[in-house]
Amino acid sequence: MNYSYTLKILNDYFKDKPITEIKPFDIEVFLSHLVEEGRSASYLSKCRALLYQMLNKAEANDLIRKNPVRFVDKMRYRGPVERREAFTINEVAILMQELPEDIVFAFF
Repeated sequence: MNYSYTLKILNDYFKDKPITEIKPFDIEVFLSHLVEEGRSASYLSKCRALLYQMLNKAEANDLIRKNPVRFVDKMRYRGPVERREAFTINEVAILMQELPEDIVFAFF
């Protein structure tokens, strides 16, 4: 996800809210909404980070008194854990036997 896409997400959500009225609660609701949509931890992190940077600049330029993102905990991703299974000994033997030599070494 690049910055322009992330910025579009933030703009779509906060478009009707002046920057001076964004509170920590608004950001928590936004992040919770992303979690409910099933967004990844990376997606959440990028949205939060860009929002932090933007509001940090606003604070530095005296447009807002304090950056509300600073008071929002980072969201812990609670999505389904995907288990990755290792190859069994038999599967490794088959791979070693069947794959060309140059491809086998890419796995190890």
